[in-house]
Amino acid sequence: CDFGWAQREFVADVERQFNSNKPVRIITLKARQLGMSTLTEGILFFWNFLHPGSGQLVIAHKTASTRWLFDKTKLFWRNWDYAPSYELLSDTQHRFAWSNLSTMQVATAANVQSGRGMTLSAVHGSEVAFWDDPEELMLGLKQTIPRRPRTILVLESTANGVGDYFHKTWTDAEAGQSEFAPLFFP
Repeated sequence: CDFGWAQREFVADVERQFNSNKPVRIITLKARQLGMSTLTEGILFFWNFLHPGSGQLVIAHKTASTRWLFDKTKLFWRNWDYAPSYELLSDTQHRFAWSNLSTMQVATAANVQSGRGMTLSAVHGSEVAFWDDPEELMLGLKQTIPRRPRTILVLESTANGVGDYFHKTWTDAEAGQSEFAPLFFP
């Protein structure tokens, strides 16, 4: 697979954290069209099969973006050489479930209850700087994903203002005052 420069750096950081037996936590401030959302979807897709029984949740700022991201996952599934080794138990508009007990579902950030009551091993928050109430949503999401190895939480966004949740989380990560590794891709 030919990764772009930003994608290579992102994958290297995922591998670094994972191989250090740490929970993978990344916040990405990015330019558009670098393929970071698609790459994150790909990582979460393969996470399902590297870690049977895992649960993933993908949250985007708008319904159209959520559908677009889930369409990427469907594309990965349809074109994956090893798909015949797994049975797809559930294929809905918002959720996949496989015979290895892994699931992947999508939601929009408009529902601040998304993820509550679940135990997840992978979460992708897309365009977090554009979420309506990221503080409330992240309060619940951080409780769904344990701080242990073999878990991954990625928050990514293009820039959108100063002083909001994403900006504060980014600056805390840059200062080494949060669990997230900051990756900047201009």
